Amino acid sequence: LLPVVAAILAYTIWYSLPQETQSAVQEAAVAPVTVISAQTLAERFGLQMTLVAVTAGGGIVDVRYKILDKEKAAYLLDDADNPPTLFIEENGLTLKQAGRAMKHNAELKDNANYFMLYPNTQNAVRHGTPVSVVFGTLRLEPIASQ
Repeated sequence: LLPVVAAILAYTIWYSLPQETQSAVQEAAVAPVTVISAQTLAERFGLQMTLVAVTAGGGIVDVRYKILDKEKAAYLLDDADNPPTLFIEENGLTLKQAGRAMKHNAELKDNANYFMLYPNTQNAVRHGTPVSVVFGTLRLEPIASQ
């Protein structure tokens, strides 16, 4: 059953790619950003990125993070109209979550781990590709994908 669900998810994401790719590239050129370190993300915004990895046969980028302080983290994660995106400096692409961004049904909790899934548009992310997580006008220093 799990392979069937994964295949359906991968197909759904793949099916929605062309339109999102065009708008994502346009947004990357418009929005000015402030680059922050992982230490700043943890201290000021209560988040720790734990993983950026390519999964589902290369079709999905899995981003995992830990909430260190739910009040601080809410500042970056509770804006449904401006969900986190991924920026790939090597090719200038910005990846967005497919369709409407998935919001966790549960309330944020300290020391809890969460994840976000992104379509790997144009196979932009491969093992070792530096990826930056972008929260509005804040961009985290690149993390090497696994």
